[in-house]
Amino acid sequence: TLFAIAARMMKRFLTILLFVLLLLAIALVAIPLFFEQQAENLFIKKVNSYISTQLLIKDEITLSLFRNFPNASLTLNSVELRESLPNSQRNLLEAKRLTFVFGWADIFRERYVVKRLIIENGKLNLRAFADGKTNYEVFANNSKQPDEQVSLQLKQVDLHEISVNYLHELYRQEAAFVLHSGNFSGNFGSTRYKMLLDADLQVQYCYLYNNNYLPDKKAVLHLDTDIDFDKNLYTFGKSTLQVAGNQFDMEGKVQFLEKISDIDLRINGVNLGATDMLTMLPANSLPESVKKLKSSGVMAFSAQVKGLYSDAQLPGITIQFNLDNGSLQHPDWSLPMQNLQLKGNFTNGYAKTRATSELIVDNLSFVVNNQLVQAKLKLN
Repeated sequence: TLFAIAARMMKRFLTILLFVLLLLAIALVAIPLFFEQQAENLFIKKVNSYISTQLLIKDEITLSLFRNFPNASLTLNSVELRESLPNSQRNLLEAKRLTFVFGWADIFRERYVVKRLIIENGKLNLRAFADGKTNYEVFANNSKQPDEQVSLQLKQVDLHEISVNYLHELYRQEAAFVLHSGNFSGNFGSTRYKMLLDADLQVQYCYLYNNNYLPDKKAVLHLDTDIDFDKNLYTFGKSTLQVAGNQFDMEGKVQFLEKISDIDLRINGVNLGATDMLTMLPANSLPESVKKLKSSGVMAFSAQVKGLYSDAQLPGITIQFNLDNGSLQHPDWSLPMQNLQLKGNFTNGYAKTRATSELIVDNLSFVVNNQLVQAKLKLN
């Protein structure tokens, strides 16, 4: 009957399909095993041609067709990269996994084009010293080969659970943070390129000239940056930092010169929490009485920082601020300030010092014990 013929045809089709799937499964298992040693040798040779320090791989190297599907990947496990200081046994980078991602077809062509790199569960230690030496000059100058079988054309680097420690003796900068997840993209083979960075951070500390900014804070960072390593110049398009529930927008540039920084930055904040803003200020810059203040309300501000910054001089600073529907209280006060309104501006003046600084409050009003208080203020 027609039904019996259809049943036999379906049975044959299923048999053929199962046979094809079995062959495919065998092929998918066999391909990595067959090409793994060849790919391993090519990648290790290529990576070593790009770096001038020692690369240690303390565990197996694996080729996978599925880990980063629909792409293939080669993973180096338990990796250590030595820093660039002479005779040093310290590591610049440690990672549980370092993964190169490329297309499936590259395996059969035996020419690998890597456009993505994944670094997982590691540590990055960056150091720059007062004499100008650094520990991160690990890239060799003769990395290009005309007949290369492995081409590192990186467009994206993904980072997961990376602890970063940074020290710059000359600029007196020191920071430590954990990068839970992040990715950045750019033409990393050039000394000048555009970089996009998105990162989810846990900042432990960030010292700049002995002031600790963002102590123990969670932060989300988006940077749109043009980098010129020859000039040590960083130009920011519209970038954002979210910290303690507040978002700050930033544009401008920073150039690191010998012993000084040249800064031209514009920073804006909208709908900021007044209490959180107070906790973000460097702790050693606040009197003990101010640290005890508790506040609420919605704050907005815009700031410009422009000029040279060093241990001996400050850039020009101008700030405009506004606080609506706030409150302020202190343990030593018998009554709190309610319905606090505040509008004003600050500048550190022509000499960019405390002596020429000026704080102007155009409007200050609040309620204490049901009594309205209004004032203006100019403080030099």
